[in-house]
Amino acid sequence: MTGSAYGQAVHRHGQAWMAVPAVIAVLLTTGLDMRASPAKADWRNINAGQAAVGSPTNGTSWRPSIAGRGRFVAFISNASNLVAGDTNASSDVFIRDLVRGTIRRINITSAGHQSQGLIDDSSISDDGRYVAFTSAASDLVPGDTNNEVDVFVRDLTRGRTQRVSVSSTGQQSSGGILNLSISGNGRYVAFDTPAALVPEDRNGQYDGYVRDMVRRVTRRVHAAAAGQEDLGNILGRDPAVSDNGRFITFVSRAGLVPDDTNGRADVYVRDVTRGTIKLVSLSSTGTQGNDLSVLPVINDNGRYVVFSSDASNLVPGDTNGNTDVFLRDLVRKTTRRVSLSRAGLQGNADSEWPVVAGNGRYVVFLSYASNMVPGDTNGESDLFVRDLTRNTISRINLSNSGRQANAQTYDAKISDDGRYVAFYSEASNLVPGDTNGAGDVFVRDLIRRTTRLISVGRRG
Repeated sequence: MTGSAYGQAVHRHGQAWMAVPAVIAVLLTTGLDMRASPAKADWRNINAGQAAVGSPTNGTSWRPSIAGRGRFVAFISNASNLVAGDTNASSDVFIRDLVRGTIRRINITSAGHQSQGLIDDSSISDDGRYVAFTSAASDLVPGDTNNEVDVFVRDLTRGRTQRVSVSSTGQQSSGGILNLSISGNGRYVAFDTPAALVPEDRNGQYDGYVRDMVRRVTRRVHAAAAGQEDLGNILGRDPAVSDNGRFITFVSRAGLVPDDTNGRADVYVRDVTRGTIKLVSLSSTGTQGNDLSVLPVINDNGRYVVFSSDASNLVPGDTNGNTDVFLRDLVRKTTRRVSLSRAGLQGNADSEWPVVAGNGRYVVFLSYASNMVPGDTNGESDLFVRDLTRNTISRINLSNSGRQANAQTYDAKISDDGRYVAFYSEASNLVPGDTNGAGDVFVRDLIRRTTRLISVGRRG
C-alpha cells in the first residue's frame, strides 16, 4: 500500500473483513522470551494446545477479541451448531471460557431471546464480564426503531443487554457503525458513526464517539482540542481506548493540532481527562509523516500507540516503499519501526494491522513479507510478534509442530501480558481435525508454543 487514498486502505483491509470474515492468526513464536511476565494462575496450563472437545462448526468464525489475561475469547460466527437453539440463520457473537470449555451466545435480549440481525464486530473487557458488539437487530432492546446498525453491551454477570450508540439524552443513532473498542474495565465504549450524537456535530461525516456506561454520557472524540469541527473526516476512524478509558487514539485527515500541516491521514490521541489532543504519527525528531498513518491501537496505560503507515520519514533508512508498523512512546516522544526482520532488514512487502499487549512489550502484526523470519515460504499473509525488550521477532501462525499455515491468517488480538494471541485463519493444518472447510478462530500460547481451535461446535 503506497501513497493511496485512505479510503482505498479501508476498502482493502477494513470493509472487506466485514463481509469476508477476518480474524487473526496467532500461533507460536519461536524464541519468544516471556520470563519478564509474572507467574499466573494454574488455569493457563489447562488443555494447552488441545482442540476443544466438540464438533467442527458448520460455518465460518471470525473477528476474535481476547480478555485481559487470555481466559475468555469472544468471536463472531455464522455457524448454527456452536450452541443449542441457534435458529436465527444469522451471524452471532459468542464467548468461550478456555478453562471450563464452555461457550455462550452474547447477542441475546435481557430476557434471553435470540436476536434477528447480523453481527459485524465485538470487543471484550479484561475480566470477560462485558462484551460490546455491533448488530443490525431491532429486537435486542425496547425502542430500537432506527433501522440502523447499533452498538450494544452485554453484561454477562447480570444477564443484561443495553444499547450504547445513543446520545447522552438517549436519542437513537441515525447512521451506521464502524469500528468498536471497549475499555479494559468495561466502562467506556468507543465507536465510529456518521450520526450526530452531540449537538455540535454538524459535519455529516463519520466521527468517533465514546460512551461512559456508568454516567450514561456520550462524547465526541474527533474534534480539535479547541472544539472546532473536524471537516477532514474519512471513513473508518479506528477509535481505540486505553484500559481506564482516559486515552483514545484515532485517525483523522484534518489538521486537529497546529503542527499538523501535511494534509494526510494521521494518528492522534485524545486525553479525555485533560481535553487535549496530540499528534502521534511523528518521527522521533517531531517531523510529520509524509504519507498516511492508520489503524492505531493503544496499550493499557496509554503510553504506547502502534499504527501502520506509508510514510517513509518516521524513522531513518525507511526505503522499502511498503507499509510498515511503528510504535510511538508518548512519554519519551520516540518512534521506532516494528516491522523489521530478525536481522534488522526491512520487509519486502506490506506490514500492517498491529496490536500491542497491555504491558506495551509485545506487538503483533500482519505481514505479507517473506523475509521477516527464515523459512517463510507459504506465500500467505502471516502474523508475527516482536518483543520490544529483546528486539526479537517470531512467526505466530504455525502448528504445534512448527508447520506453516496453508492459507491466509490475520485479525489478531493479544492478551495483556503478551502470552496469548487470538486470531482468524483459513488454514486447515494448524490443528488436527480441522475439516470444516471454513475460516476458524484459534488461540496461540506463546510460551508453550501450542495452538488451540476455539470456534468448535457443541458436543453432538
